[in-house]
Amino acid sequence: MADFAKWATACEGAYDTAGIFLRAYGENRTNAITALVAEDMVGSAVTRLLLPWEGQIGMLLEPLAHLAGDQTKSREWPKTPRGLGSALRRLVPFLRDCGVEVEVPGKNDKTRTWVIRAVAVPIAPTAHRQPDQQPDNKPLKTEGETADPGGLGGSFHHNRGRGRTAGGNGSDTPDAPLIGEQRPEQPEQPRRSRF
Repeated sequence: MADFAKWATACEGAYDTAGIFLRAYGENRTNAITALVAEDMVGSAVTRLLLPWEGQIGMLLEPLAHLAGDQTKSREWPKTPRGLGSALRRLVPFLRDCGVEVEVPGKNDKTRTWVIRAVAVPIAPTAHRQPDQQPDNKPLKTEGETADPGGLGGSFHHNRGRGRTAGGNGSDTPDAPLIGEQRPEQPEQPRRSRF
């Protein structure tokens, strides 16, 4: 996704205000993560837990069950410390984006102490200008100003006001679109039935 974000950010200056893609992407990502944590039984209980908390995972089952209330009757609610640890490991990156850091004990940690604490919510990525983007106050080049638009080989100079030629036969066809130009949309005419 990072490659796509780089590509979209590099292109956005040509079509829209610079920085709008990253702002929208960050908002969508934050909304999705917040919704995921709120819908997850363990995640929503951890966000309501009085922080900081430190101890073995078995000691966390009771406080979280109290916060979850009737949700503990669900089959998805972890009944064992191993199940709770598994659920928390799965939620670690999402909880961090919601302002809760879960520190998982290492493999060599004999005490198996988990630490859960509040942290500052990470700020969504800010827009930064790529060096090859157009400045906001400079208009894009028009077809007549570019020598080779789009790398298609050749330039697209139009004989505006002097008639256009199509097919190189010299005939004047004012309604034939040239390469790189679109015809204005015409309303569709109602079809008449032959019967």
